[in-house]
This record gives sequence, C-alpha cells and structure tokens, in this order.
Amino acid sequence: MSGTIAVTGGQGVVGQITCKSLLEGRRVDRVIALDLHTTGRIKGIEEKVVDVHNKAELVKALKGVDVVVNLVAPYYLHGTVVADAAFEAGAHYTDISADVPITEKLLEEDKKWKDAGLTLITGMGAAPGTSNLMIAEFASNFDKIIEAHIAWVAGQDPQEIEESATLKDFIKMEFGKIVSFIDGKMVTVQGFVDGAEDLKFGDKTVTVYHSGHSEPITVPRYFPGIRTVTVKGNGAPFGICEIIGKAVEIGLDSEEEIEVKGNKIKPIDFLTSYFTSETAMSRCDLSSMGIGCFLQVRVVGLRAGKEETRSKTLKFPNAVSFPAVAVAISSEAIANGEIKLRGAFAPEALDAKLSGKLIRDTFSRHGNIKEV
Repeated sequence: MSGTIAVTGGQGVVGQITCKSLLEGRRVDRVIALDLHTTGRIKGIEEKVVDVHNKAELVKALKGVDVVVNLVAPYYLHGTVVADAAFEAGAHYTDISADVPITEKLLEEDKKWKDAGLTLITGMGAAPGTSNLMIAEFASNFDKIIEAHIAWVAGQDPQEIEESATLKDFIKMEFGKIVSFIDGKMVTVQGFVDGAEDLKFGDKTVTVYHSGHSEPITVPRYFPGIRTVTVKGNGAPFGICEIIGKAVEIGLDSEEEIEVKGNKIKPIDFLTSYFTSETAMSRCDLSSMGIGCFLQVRVVGLRAGKEETRSKTLKFPNAVSFPAVAVAISSEAIANGEIKLRGAFAPEALDAKLSGKLIRDTFSRHGNIKEV
C-alpha cells in the first residue's frame, strides 16, 4: 500500500461507494472523505468538513494528499475549483465528469500539469471512463480506427438516485443542444430527440438517442483521423427522458429563481423533483425499470486496408456503483505509480495494455459487471 487519496463529495451516494471501494482495495494507506458534513457511516475513513469553494481551506485539507478524486456534483456549477486546489496542493487529480465545457477547460491545462509533474485525468467513471478505455483497447487491434460508438441504458428507478445534484448533472449534460462528432466535424444535435436508433443490448432491443457526453470531444484528440464518435442512450422508465427533453425545451433546466406564490424557486429544482414523482412515473413504461443497466462500445477500424468492427456490451445492476468503483481503481493506479503519464488528459490517452488492466481490475472489484 502507498499514499493517501482524498475524495471530495465523499459523503454523497457515489462518494461513499468510492471510499468503500478504496478501503476494500487495500492499495492505499489513507482514505479521506471531504464534504460539507460528516456521517460516520464508513469505518476506516477519515472525515473532514470542507467547502470546496473556500479555496484556502480546501488547499490546506489537500496538503500531503497524493490523489484527489473529485465527486462534487453538479460539475457545471462547481467548475474546476477542486482541480485548481489539487494543483496548488501538489496532488494528482481525477473525476467522473462528463460535462463538455469543464472537460475542455481541464484539458487546456495539460502543459501546466505536465510541467508540475502531476497527473489529471477527467471523465474516469463508466461513460466516460471505461468506455474510453475500451476504445483505447480496441484501437490496438487496428492500424487506425475510423468510428467509435458508445451506447448506454440506465434501467434504474430514478428514485434510487438520491442526490438532486446528480440529477441536475444528468439533465444539464444529456439534454438540449449537445455536441457530437460526425463525419469529421463537431456538430450540434438535440439530446434525446435526434439520432434515434434501435440497438441490441443482450436479448433486449432499446431505442437510443444522442446524449451529452464528453467522449465526442476527447476521442478525436487521441485518435487523429477518426471520422465519427457518438454517444447515445436511454433511461428507464422509458419515456422519462422524453418528458425531461420537453421540459428542457421550455426552459425548466434554468438555475435562475422565479417567484411562485411568494416563494422563490429554481425551475431545475422543480424539474428534479418532478423527475422522480409518481406523476412523472405514471406517464412512463414502468415495466422497463427491470431491464438493467448496459454499456456498449463499438469501434470500426482498418486493418490491412479492410474495415473491421469490434464491440462489447456490458450489463451491471445500477448506474451508480460502476463509476464509483472505476474511479477508485484509477486513483489507486495513480497513487501506486502504475499510471505514469503526466499532464491533463482523458482516459483514452493511456496505452492499450494499461487500459485493459484498469478495465479488468474494475470488473474484478465490482463483481457484478458482466459481458452479454
């Protein structure tokens, strides 16, 4: 064992699973959960109360830490504050953000992190994260990859996702006008409206739509000449994403307060509450919640001048534990010197051998991720 890992947002739903995974792995000496409150729920971790927007306090808390895992959602609201504090404290950094503007800002700091001898990996969850690593591993089988397609299904009761911040991240990232990389160009598409496609996930067929993720902006950076990178998905109960999409179209994802009968509320707070309400659920296909969660990656490449396709579909119980374990595995790999690459980058910048190892280690630790 070696090193100390601090988890900002460590008392949240994903944060607690990450902390437990780090303890289970027994690969680091100390695990510290930093949050706005303590819970005492996880034996073996240190708990500290820290407001990430108090930079002096946060930097002080991160001094002596080897790796910072940032799970403070929603990422679009908190920006790069944790990464900035980690850099000032001299710590490596990773997160599970899929937010495109935040990803772009972090990747722009590659030289700064490299010159400091530090590693920043953004988007190291399931998708982005394992999806990127799978692309890197598949790419090693080809002379060149020309397409990468990621698809996901979240067959999970939205009420199981307890944190409104997690729901806000989902709404802000996945819906409205989002980016995709098609035919060599970055294009704007409408989340959960455009790109409808029926895909097989094991023995199930699901209609998926363009959804907002960071892979379309990161994969072309590391695989020059690739012509298309898409991310599509759908969430159970089927129909809920269409409802959210319509709500976003009329501005219910706004953070600006409005007055309702003398009370000031943010439209997005209403939307996250409505998202998990019985009223919303009654308008959906409730039988679809038992379908399970899936991640599918398909890569088209050239080998000896001929096009070939490699694909893999994974099934897992829920959409929370997979990214939590994946980011725990990668942070351990940084702390223990397995990830030696310095600078700010996305997961697919890692070589195929290391990518494969991180994937296998995640599957082994999680225990409930299966190929179908």
